[in-house]
Amino acid sequence: ERWIGSPHGTGGSAKTDLGIWQRSVTGRGIGVLSIQWWREKGDVYLAPPEIYREIEAAAKLLGIAPGRALLHGFSRGSSNLYAVAAADAGRGRKLFSLFVANSGGASPDYPPNRAIAEGKFGSRALAGTRGITVCGERDPHPERDGCPGMRRTAGWLKDQGAQLVLAIEDPKFGHGALHLNPRNAERVLEHYMR
Repeated sequence: ERWIGSPHGTGGSAKTDLGIWQRSVTGRGIGVLSIQWWREKGDVYLAPPEIYREIEAAAKLLGIAPGRALLHGFSRGSSNLYAVAAADAGRGRKLFSLFVANSGGASPDYPPNRAIAEGKFGSRALAGTRGITVCGERDPHPERDGCPGMRRTAGWLKDQGAQLVLAIEDPKFGHGALHLNPRNAERVLEHYMR
């Protein structure tokens, strides 16, 4: 069995992420492990190591084998997924065979990304990881989460050792193009199921 681990976006919830994936995974033997990492009060979120700890604990309970999960992050969840992927690849269980950054660029000055660049997860912390970036041309924040931001993120990820296997740039949609256009989610799952 395969799994998707998914930290939600700003103001979202584990329930909204289940809804994002429900249509695409139904009948495919893919489970969804949604992480409620926002504490539903103000700007209080779990840090990437805490997110990974939650995923790792759930993976043990569910019997998820190394390399059988996909890590997806939307918006703020995407901005934090780079450090979650680094934790998994470095000192973790290597659960993720693929990560998907959905409309959430990697700002170099964001503390989790700075920690990656400074080697706090090991040298070239994303070496051996495979990733997909997704953006919408109509994103209201193009330089951060839209296609220009995700192109910049792709370069940064390569510098950190990640192999990018696909870049989805949707001309018709904006923020959240992965789940707004079901074909984009299908393309991601096609890569994941290989």
